[in-house]
Amino acid sequence: MILLFASGVLTGQSLFDAESNVIEIRNGWQYRWGDSPQDENGTPIWATQNTSEPGWKDTEKLLNPAGRNDAQFLWYRIKLPEGNWQYPVLYFPQVPVAFEVYLAGNMIYKAGEMSKTVANKLAGIIRYMIPLGAEFQGKLLAIRVYSNEPGMIGIIDTDEKVLLGSQEGVFKTIVQRNLDSIILGFLFIFLGFFSLFIFFKRLRKKEYYLLSFGIFTASVGFFYVLQDAATSFVFDYHYVRYYLGYTGFLLFPVGLYAFVENIIGGGKSNYLRRLWQGHLLYLAISLVLDITGIVYFPISNFYYLFFFITTILIMFYVGLTAISKGNWEAKIFIMGFAIFGISGLHDIFAGLEWISHWHWMSHWGAFIFMLCLGYLLELRFTENHNRLQQYSKELEIKTKKLDKYSQVLEQKVAERTLDLNEKNRELAKTNEELEDTLTKLTQMQSQLITQAKMASLGNLVAGLAHELNNPIGAVQSAADVSLRCADKIEGTISNYDKIEPLQTNAPLKKATRLLGESLQVIINGGQRIEKLVRSLKNFAHLDEAEYQRVNIHEGIESTLTLLEKDLQNRIVVTREYAELPKILCNAGQVNQVFMNVLQNAVQAIDGEGGIVIKTSLNEKHACIQFHDTGKGIPKEKLENIFEFSFSQDSSRVKMGAGLSTANQIIQNHHGHIEVKSIEGKGSTFTVILPIK
Repeated sequence: MILLFASGVLTGQSLFDAESNVIEIRNGWQYRWGDSPQDENGTPIWATQNTSEPGWKDTEKLLNPAGRNDAQFLWYRIKLPEGNWQYPVLYFPQVPVAFEVYLAGNMIYKAGEMSKTVANKLAGIIRYMIPLGAEFQGKLLAIRVYSNEPGMIGIIDTDEKVLLGSQEGVFKTIVQRNLDSIILGFLFIFLGFFSLFIFFKRLRKKEYYLLSFGIFTASVGFFYVLQDAATSFVFDYHYVRYYLGYTGFLLFPVGLYAFVENIIGGGKSNYLRRLWQGHLLYLAISLVLDITGIVYFPISNFYYLFFFITTILIMFYVGLTAISKGNWEAKIFIMGFAIFGISGLHDIFAGLEWISHWHWMSHWGAFIFMLCLGYLLELRFTENHNRLQQYSKELEIKTKKLDKYSQVLEQKVAERTLDLNEKNRELAKTNEELEDTLTKLTQMQSQLITQAKMASLGNLVAGLAHELNNPIGAVQSAADVSLRCADKIEGTISNYDKIEPLQTNAPLKKATRLLGESLQVIINGGQRIEKLVRSLKNFAHLDEAEYQRVNIHEGIESTLTLLEKDLQNRIVVTREYAELPKILCNAGQVNQVFMNVLQNAVQAIDGEGGIVIKTSLNEKHACIQFHDTGKGIPKEKLENIFEFSFSQDSSRVKMGAGLSTANQIIQNHHGHIEVKSIEGKGSTFTVILPIK
C-alpha cells in the first residue's frame, strides 16, 4: 500500500477520486480575545452572535493573532460554506491547547480541559476530525480556545489548513500530503536500527560512528512518523507518540554531532563532543521538566529552536575549519548538512510564521543529507576494507616468515628436548641422591637430639655421682659408728647383772646417743638418694608413654633438683607459678628443654645471682618464663642463638647444640621460644606451648 502511495506522489497523479471535494477554509475567520459571558442557560453568548456584531476582527492567522499576547482565552468564528458530504467533518491540523467547538450555539466537540492540567500537553500531537452532522451548511461555527501559555494559543495551520469534507476524503487528503514523511520516516527507522544492529554485532571493534549514525537516523524516523498527521489517526497511543516523538526530535542532534565527531575528528572533536553532550543534557532537563509538569515539551521546544540554530552555526564553523585543513570527508558532510540545515531552518522559520511553508522541503532535505552520511559510511567501510586487505597481505607475508621460523623452532625444540631428556635423567639421579641425603640428615638430626639428651644425662649422671658420694659416705660412716656403738653397748650390758647400774652408766648413754644420731644420718642420706633417683626418673620419664598429659610445674621442680649442685648457695631461684592445666606433650623432651634453658641461665651468672621462673595462661597457650640476672646476649647475636652449634666466647651461651635442640623440640610441639636480652643485665627465655 505504501508503494502505491509513493508511486502516486512521484507521478503527480491523485490516488483518490475527486468526489471527496475537500475544501480548505482559509478566509472568513474572525477572532476575539478574552472569554465570553454566558446567558441564563450557561451558553457562551459569543457562540451565538451574528457575524455583524462589533468586537470581532478579521484574520487569516489562526496562531497568536495580532492584538494581545497575555490572554488565556481566544475565540474564533466562521460561517460554514455550503456543501453536501456523507459524514462531514471539520479537520483541525494541530491545536496545541484545549478548545471547545460550538455549532449554532451548541457545543459539538471538546478537547482537553479549559484549565491547567497534564492532559492538555498532549494537544500538540493530536489532529482533530470534528463531526458536523448533516445540517451544518451556512451555520455559525465558534471555537473557544484556552492556553495556560498565552504565547502559544490558536490553531497551527502552516501548510495543513483547516479542511472541510467527508471523513474519508479528509483522511485521503491528509495521507496524500504526508506520504513522503511516512515513507522517509520508516526508511530512516530501518536504517537506524540496521546500523545499531551492525554496531552491536561488531561491538569489539568499537565503531562508534555506526552507533551515532543509528541514533541519528532512528530518532529522525520516529519524529517524522509519530508527528505525522495520518499516523495520529492510526496510532492513538498518545502518550507513546508524545514522548517518542519529542524525544526523537531532541535526540537526533546528539547522534548527528557524535557522528561528525567520529568522522571528522581532529582538533575540533572536543567542540563536537560538547555539542552533542549539550543536546543530551537539554533532553534530560526537558524530560524532567515535562514529567514534573513544570514546563511541557511544546513550550520548551519553542526555546530549543534558538539553541539548535546556535549549534548549527557552530557545526558549520567546525566543518569549514576541517575543510580548510584538507579534510575531504568534511566537504561531503558540509554539503549535505547545508541542505539539511536550510530545510530545517525553513521549517523553523515557517513555524514562527516568518516565511511560507513548503511541506516537502524538510523531508527531502533530510533524505539528501542521509544520502551524504550514507556515502561517508560507505567510504569509511571501503577504507576499513582496504586496510583489512593491506593487513591481510602483511599477515600473509608474516605467515610465511612464521612458517620458516616455525621449522627452525621445531628443529631447535627437538634438540632442546633431547638435551632436556638428558638433564631430566641427571636430575632424577640427583633427586635420588638428595632423597638419600635428606634421609641421612633426618637420621642425623634424630641422632643429634638423642646425643644432646645423652650429653645432658651424662652431665647429670656425673653431677649425681658426686651428689650421691656425700650421702653414701655419710651412710657408711654412720653405719661403722653404729656398729661400734652396738658392740660397746653389748659389752657393757654383759658386765652387769642388774639393769639399774646401766641407767647411770655414762659410756652407755654416749654410745646410745651416737647410735641414734648415726641412724638419723642414715635416714637423711637414704631420703636424699631417693629424691635424686626420683627426680632423675621424673626428668627422663623412661618408663612412661611418649605423649601424655603432665604437670609442667613437676617437670620444672625435677629439673631444679637435678641442678642443685650447680645452683649451690650462689643462685636464688624464685618461683611464681600460676594455675595451669595438664599439658599434652612428650614429658622427657620438654624437661630436656627446661634443663637446657636453666643450664644456660646458670652458666650466664658469674658469682651470686637469681633466676625467676614464672608461669601463666595466655588464651590457649601455657607460657613458662625463665629470667636470669646473668651477662645477657649482645643484640647482634640474638638472631643466631638457635643455630646449630652456636657458641660465643665471653657470652652466656656455651651449649653447642643445646638451644638448637630445645627450639626444635618446642617447634615439634607446635610452640615457640621467645628471647629478650639486655647485655650486662640478663636475659628472659619464654617457652610457649599449646595446652592441647
